[in-house]
Amino acid sequence: MAVLVFIENNSGTVKKAGLEAVFYASETAKKLGSECIAATYGEIADDTLAALGKYGASKVVVAKSINSIDGQQLTNFISDVANANNADTVVMALNPTGNMVISGSTWIYDFDEQKNDEYLGVYVLDTNYNVTHSTLLTD
Repeated sequence: MAVLVFIENNSGTVKKAGLEAVFYASETAKKLGSECIAATYGEIADDTLAALGKYGASKVVVAKSINSIDGQQLTNFISDVANANNADTVVMALNPTGNMVISGSTWIYDFDEQKNDEYLGVYVLDTNYNVTHSTLLTD
């Protein structure tokens, strides 16, 4: 099993919340004895992708064909990467893009949507990729 972390592409860069998500996902993967896989989309510079490795990602999957924030495409992409890598935990920043990905899937989103800050959330999935547990990590 793997820990998958979704990273938002912010005009070719990764926000601090994305780097924090990679670090948290890598620490979780270590505790579980699995690997941390980062998934992102669009055009991102190689040095930016390499930084994800410095924060703990053992592999980075990039959907270069997704060039805009499209909830359905991103949800399908995350689902495909999770299935291909047997991911049982998904980590992502809870921002507008993360909310869109969650709402396009069967995952449960039960955190405070009234705040506009980014949060870090963890979703534990069962073998059918349904959420069995979700946790808000940051305020």
